[in-house]
Formats: sequence, C-alpha cells, structure tokens
Amino acid sequence: LGFADCGHTNTLLFGLQRMVLGYLSGSFDSQPIAHQDQGWVQPHPSVQGLDAQVVGNFARVLECLISWWSTSKTPKSSKVWVAAFSELMNQWLEPQSVQEVNIHLALNNALGEFEMALDAADYDEPLELEVAAQAWLEILRLPPKKQRLRASGVTFCAMKTMRSAPFKVVCLLGLNEGDFPKANPIHPFDLMQLAGQKRAGDRSRKDDDRALMLEALLSARQTLYISWSGFGARDNSHKSPSVLVTQLRQYIRSIYGEDKLKQLTTAHPAQPFGRKYFDPSSEMWTFAKEWQVLHAKDDELGFVSEAVPRARGATNEELDQCVSALLGEVDVDALNLENSLLQAVSLQELISFTKNPSKYFFRHKLNISFDEIEANVPDSEPMSLGGLDLYGIKDELISCGLDIGANGADLQWRFDRKAKQLKAQGRLSMGELGQELMQDVLRAMLEPVGQYLETIQASNSVLERVDLSWCPAQGQELARDSIQVFFPSQDHATPVVLKISASRLFAQKKLKLDPLLAPWLTSVYMGACGFSASLKWIFSDSMLSAKPMDSRVAKSVLLRMLSLFYSGQSRVMPVPFKTALAFALDENLEKARSVYEGSQFNGGGGFADLKDPCWVREFPSFDALVSSPSVPALWTQLYLPLVQWSKNEIEVKAFG
Repeated sequence: LGFADCGHTNTLLFGLQRMVLGYLSGSFDSQPIAHQDQGWVQPHPSVQGLDAQVVGNFARVLECLISWWSTSKTPKSSKVWVAAFSELMNQWLEPQSVQEVNIHLALNNALGEFEMALDAADYDEPLELEVAAQAWLEILRLPPKKQRLRASGVTFCAMKTMRSAPFKVVCLLGLNEGDFPKANPIHPFDLMQLAGQKRAGDRSRKDDDRALMLEALLSARQTLYISWSGFGARDNSHKSPSVLVTQLRQYIRSIYGEDKLKQLTTAHPAQPFGRKYFDPSSEMWTFAKEWQVLHAKDDELGFVSEAVPRARGATNEELDQCVSALLGEVDVDALNLENSLLQAVSLQELISFTKNPSKYFFRHKLNISFDEIEANVPDSEPMSLGGLDLYGIKDELISCGLDIGANGADLQWRFDRKAKQLKAQGRLSMGELGQELMQDVLRAMLEPVGQYLETIQASNSVLERVDLSWCPAQGQELARDSIQVFFPSQDHATPVVLKISASRLFAQKKLKLDPLLAPWLTSVYMGACGFSASLKWIFSDSMLSAKPMDSRVAKSVLLRMLSLFYSGQSRVMPVPFKTALAFALDENLEKARSVYEGSQFNGGGGFADLKDPCWVREFPSFDALVSSPSVPALWTQLYLPLVQWSKNEIEVKAFG
C-alpha cells in the first residue's frame, strides 16, 4: 500500500504479535519485548481462555492475506493466475446458503470461461494482477445468453431500444437534468460531431433517448411513475428535472390546466423524519414509526421558549420556593429514624454524580450504560495527541512517576521507559512526528510530577488516612469517607491534602472552571466534616492552593449538593454541570444554550453537554431543559459558591 515509511506500528501484524505475546507470556510492565526486525512490541494481556481460538482464527486469516499479498506482487502467466484464483476461492469462500452457492458457482464458471478463452487464444504471457482479475470478473458482468425480460414480480432493467414491452405499471427513476437524455460524448476522432459533417441517418444519442421516453410512455397500460430529485440534499435548493419531463409537464399544463398538474405531482420530504409523513391531514405515510415520538415531543415543547423569560420576572421568594420544590431539599431538623434510608455519600460518589447527574442515574439506578455505543472512526490519522488519548498518556506518566523516594534522574528514566512502552503499544503517532510529540509531553509532565515529589520531600510529611463524617442532626449520617492527608513534622502546622491530576486548568491562557469541581467539593467536604486542612491540587499546567473552608459555609454548600444528590436518585435532575456553571458565571441564558447545544464558537459542539446520549434522551433541547423557570435559579444557587471560591479563595501558579 505504500505505507512502509510509517513503520510496523498499528499494522495488523503488529496487533497480532501483541495479542499472541500477551496470551503466551502475559503482561511485562517493566520492559517491552524487543523484536529484531520490527522494533518494540508490548504484549497485550487481554487474550485469555476461549478468546485464544478467535486470535488463532485471526492469525490464519492474516497468514492467508500475507501469502496472497506476496503472490500478487509480481506478474505471472495466465495459467498460474487461474490456479491462484482457484486456490483463493477455496481458502476464503465456504458457501452456506443457496445464494452463496450460486455466487460461488458463477465465479467458478467465469474462471473456467476465462481459462478456455486463454487456451483458445494460445496466450501465456505474464500478466499483472489488475489485468487478470478484470478479465476474470468482467465475464460476470456479461448478460446470460438466455435471459427473459419479462418474468414474474417486479422487473428492473435499464432503458434500452426495443425493450419497452407493455406493463401495467412503468416507473422511470432518476430523470434528473443532465442525466437524461444523456449528453453525447465528445471524441476527437468522431467525424459526425464536426460542423457540416452530419448526414441523414447518423445516430444521435439525444434523439435515441427521446425515442426511449416515448416508448416508455406508450408501454404504461395503467400507471406511469416518473421521479427525480427536485431539491438539493445539502441546501434544499431547487433542481430541475430532465428536459423531457419538463416538456411533458408543460404539455399537461397547457391541455389540462395547472390544477391537474399539481394533482399529479407529489413533493416528498428529503428525510424519513419529515413532518409530512406524520401529519394526519397529509396523504403521505411511512413505516418508520420511531420518528413519530420525536414529532410528538416537538409539539409538546412548542411553548417551552415562552417559559424561559418567566424566570426573570419572578421574585426571589417565588424562585426559592420553586427551587426547593424542584430540588427536594433535605430538612435537617426533620431527620429521624423514619427517613433513615438516606445513605451516607462518599466524596468520590458526590463528585461523580455532580459531573453528570444523567449518566449517574442511568448507570447506577437503571443499570443502563451508553458507553458501548460505537464511536465514529475518523477518516484520517490524527497528527497530534489530544483529547482522551493525551489525558490517558499523562495519567499513566503520573502513575509511573509517583514515587516519594525518587529524584530527578529516576523520574526522567521512568518517563523514557514509559515512552518506549507506549510506542510498543502503538499509542503514539507514526514516524518521527510521534517521537517529537511524545518528547513534548514528557517535558511538560516533568514539572508537575517533580513539583508533587518536591512538595512531599520539602515538608518531611507523614502520610495518614483520616476518616471524615458529618451528622447534621438526630445522628443521621449524610457524609462519610476517608482521605489521605500529609501531616508535616513541624508542630502546629496545617495538614495538607495533596492531589495531582492530568487535566489542564488553563485554556488559551484563561482559567477554566470545570476542572475545579473536584478540588472545590473536596474542600467543601472537609470543611463540613470539621476537618481543617489546606488543599494543594497539581494540574498538568499549574498548581492550585486553597486554605481551609469555613465550616458554616461548607455545611450550607454540602447540604445543598446532597439535596441534589438525593433528588437525583429517583429522576434525572436538569443540572448539566458545564451548562449550569456557565450560567452561574454571568447569568446569560444564550451562553448556557451554546454550552448545552454547542455552537460554531466552541468547536462545533464537540464537547457540548447534549453530545451525551443520556442528556439527549431526557432533555433533547435547551428549551426542554429550562422549561421550568426555577431551573436557572437552581443553577445559580448550586454553582455560584464555586464561582466565588475560584475568585477569592484559591491561588494558582502556572508552570513554565
């Protein structure tokens, strides 16, 4: 295929070698296995048990492909090609159904005719694969010697001269302008197309097509159906039919009138979900009933846009009442043994729920996961690391570099070894470009990981696990978790919670708020549980420092977040995190709409909340999301404390 310069990585043979090595030897995390010809190969340990049979079948398929590839590279004589084609069919074709048997029989017959033609011509010169294959398969395209035009059922055929036998129904499809009548091909050696050279009796392609059109009209005994693409598929622009169809329509208009022409003409929607197919007053209908639900929801949401401005005209007391009713706020004073079904929530569980309440509800309550939906495979190889691939590589670099006793040299050595493993796994871009991109990532991650190790060593801290618990009233425990805390050796020093993440805190030199969710909830959780500790959160591009949060403020915020959590156990709460945070930042509904639905200014909506299938099922549009005027007010009450915390309570130091 001409991709030899790209190397052995990401080829079928490379993947097969990884799977076979993983099945035979397991995983070698310490060092990749060296291959003398193809470079590094990292075993893939996912093949186990009965999966080995699938890998074995795949190995045999790949072996046949390599064998055929080596056979087809050089020209061969016609007899050798006939034997090779016969062997190819025996290796790859094993007919099961009647249709497959007929296909196999047709291929064998065509191969036999090809061999007989070569013997009759006494031709045994070397042939290229393209020539031999085309000569073999071209025989299949020839019409059979005995073929009836009119059989039973529906007959599909091309428009040919003297083929227009009478039929009850004649359907002419695809009569678009430029397609019919067909234009005469221009050949420089065709003297009939030169000016003054045409003579009586010379054939004209356009005149032949006009005759075919007339024959088709005369062949229809009961119904004549003519179709063409009247509107563009991209911009819905008008497209004219064939000139012959236009003349026929003009004749009908002049003889029978405009009303008769409109009665005979039907304009179908271009898509199967067109509204005309589901309108009871329309004569059109469809079997695609799954689209009917979509139009029903659209009708129900017709007045949703009018409900959005009502949020601005309501008073604060009315909005607070609506928010409380929507949120189902936990009444601390009313807690007793009767509602002891409220289970204590861990910190990680609260963070996971807050990031995506809809996904949490579908996965944990309904046991439904949409992650198995196959994503579209890109048409081109990415030229740079980005997205989840880059995040995963950074996270693995952090994991292999977190050793309290490591120094700079050890860290560099670990990173170099990890880079070799990533290359052996085929996760880097091909060629030297992939090496350069990986070196950039290694240099960028040296500082955050080094800062993490330096912070631990400088304070001479002792790592301990601390249990956290919060019982607001009546002994009802609402929060319970344990976290790792570094206690400095100095007396009266504040404990430190130190975390490191592969995420970036800045985008285009601006502070992003969504990566602050986990640090903010961690600070809130510790403050509400009465544990005073400072927070240091190291990102891949910066380090965040925060002082202990006031206990009273933390309890108020945590109670509201727990109310959201408990309400989200029975239904999907209309609180997509990114959308709600964008609204809480400046209370702009249009900006929140662009975050939820996506726009051309945020990458075409590739990271919009509506890309999540969980949100699509519950709230297919932004108007459906904010149908209640209390929803925007709820967003503000939930995430305005996060906005204020990011402005007043943290210090951020950028790396580099």
